Amino acid sequence: MAPHYRDLIVWRRSMELARVAHLVAGRVRAARPDDSAPLPDMLRAAALEIPARLAAGYGSEQLERYVGAVDAAHRKVARAECLLALAEELGLVAPDDAELARARELCADIARLLATLHTSLRLRDQARPAE
Repeated sequence: MAPHYRDLIVWRRSMELARVAHLVAGRVRAARPDDSAPLPDMLRAAALEIPARLAAGYGSEQLERYVGAVDAAHRKVARAECLLALAEELGLVAPDDAELARARELCADIARLLATLHTSLRLRDQARPAE
């Protein structure tokens, strides 16, 4: 196991996603400043929850809690992907926007990394001696 959650590649990528999603959310809000739609806030929240959940799960003493945190982070990635797609579909972000493209790449990468981490944690759980 990595000595600290900050050493996890998936955590570092999720921090980058949080930063990029913040930029995209700012563009969404700028596209419709008078619109009270919650999309920018929802996007920011979903992206911010991914590294936060990973950090909290990593710090847990219980493997099941860590697995649960990884599952929750995976759900937040799906939510962020959905919100990014909606922002594009509504014309709030241009389809060729560099940050939008980077956010989508990061979502795909993070989803793969989380699946690998989940499998690794499950294997570790199976390898533990019965109590």
